[in-house]
Amino acid sequence: SKAMFAVCAVSEGGPFIYEDQDLGLTDFIARLMQLRSKLMELRDGDADYLSVQVSDNSIFAVHRFAGNRNTVALVNLSGETKTVKVKLPEEWDRGQGTRDKAKRLHKNASGLNTSEAQVGDAWSGKVYPVRKGIVTLTLQPFEVALLTDVVRARKFALKTENQKAGFPVSQTSPEFRSGSSPTLRVTSASKPVSLSDEGFMSAGKVLTGQWHEGEFKIAPGERMPFEVAEVQRNEKGASGKLAIKRKMGATVRTVAEILWSWTRDKKLWRYEAKLQVKLPIKLARHDLAWQFNFVKPKRWRISTVEGVMEEQTIVRHERPQLILDSSKVLLSPTDSPICVQLADGNWWTLTEWRGANLQVWLQPDETLV
Repeated sequence: SKAMFAVCAVSEGGPFIYEDQDLGLTDFIARLMQLRSKLMELRDGDADYLSVQVSDNSIFAVHRFAGNRNTVALVNLSGETKTVKVKLPEEWDRGQGTRDKAKRLHKNASGLNTSEAQVGDAWSGKVYPVRKGIVTLTLQPFEVALLTDVVRARKFALKTENQKAGFPVSQTSPEFRSGSSPTLRVTSASKPVSLSDEGFMSAGKVLTGQWHEGEFKIAPGERMPFEVAEVQRNEKGASGKLAIKRKMGATVRTVAEILWSWTRDKKLWRYEAKLQVKLPIKLARHDLAWQFNFVKPKRWRISTVEGVMEEQTIVRHERPQLILDSSKVLLSPTDSPICVQLADGNWWTLTEWRGANLQVWLQPDETLV
């Protein structure tokens, strides 16, 4: 994950990027490694993992230092926004030197000038006051902070957060609810949409399905076939029932059913499904998943609780590539989670989703879909 890579980058030693770990995080990793190079104590300095005291145990903290250079690196390892108090190490003042103490004159409520120490965050560019050796700051989920002297923080921080244009933004936030009734709401491209008897939608070179068409995952390593038990179509969409089969002794029995429906509302398609268990079976919550396969899209953006993953599509393998599994990385609850620009320039957008697991795959060739 992004946060764990950040921990490796600010700790002693050199971070390794494993196969596809940089997927959608190229800008984040490049920026972090650039700061690691400029703040030489992150690269070559000593590390003290005990001298920084943080008021919340979900915040990773390390003091990196070399000569009179000091940086306190913080990483929020939780999926929640944290406002914390950070007690800087005692060596901080002795090592920073006169210039790095960054004393600033302020006027208090009485109009008197007071001298106040400050530190800067080289990641965000923010400046924080230091009172009795304590800094108070807020970290977003999985966010990084690199506290150092104000001069270097302002010099190395990203000047502007350039928002990449072109991504459609939903006016409504997606819903996230637990349960066994997955719902999703998507904006399809302008191409005609077709719905199979199994309940799978295809729009141009976009396909969606439950794991693999014609089989259903019940338990890890166990897949079972299903068949179409019922299907109805009208001008607004389609609905149907899938019967999941299992051989019990000499008899093949229906152990569960999936009731599904697609309903069109202008350019939006709403998909709903319910899993009804008929006989006792081992069913893990993550075993019901919705796959979306995109053939050579131009670019994509996925908003997760760890931040935004986005890039122009790079075909890295001659095999399908999984770029999101929501059972491992949660989608953001405050943004339109998935935007994909298709090969023809049209946009496919997921605007609402709740329940079950969701996967997004990139396909290098449509013959592999």
